[in-house]
Amino acid sequence: MTKKNILAGWAKSGLFPFNLDRLLRDITKPVADAPTPLPIRTGCGGSGPYPQHDIVQTPVTPVSLEALASLLTQIKQDPHDETSTKRHQKLVQKLANAAEISFAQQALDQELDLVLSKVNDEAKTRRKTKSKILGKARG
Repeated sequence: MTKKNILAGWAKSGLFPFNLDRLLRDITKPVADAPTPLPIRTGCGGSGPYPQHDIVQTPVTPVSLEALASLLTQIKQDPHDETSTKRHQKLVQKLANAAEISFAQQALDQELDLVLSKVNDEAKTRRKTKSKILGKARG
């Protein structure tokens, strides 16, 4: 690879020298007819005494810390009466699903850490090993 080849590749992409028209020409435009996701409705309805229960603010299974904290707050603030029992059970199930996903991700991360640590130890061993000089080259 030469400098000329590298610059030609960057120029083709429109990044060097920066050419916005060339860069945007190859990018596909998003489809405008994409359906918008509908909000998740609960069984309480909007006419009940607790209008904040109309739309669940968290995704089906929270994946971020903020969403999980929001779900936990909703569970704590949920009134414990007969009308909201089903909703409360759904929220607790979401929390259980999120915990299961979190534990699985943590197990995968720990396994990856062990593999990377083992590879790193092998690399350190190779770097520490001195190569033996068998003889001097004649020349």
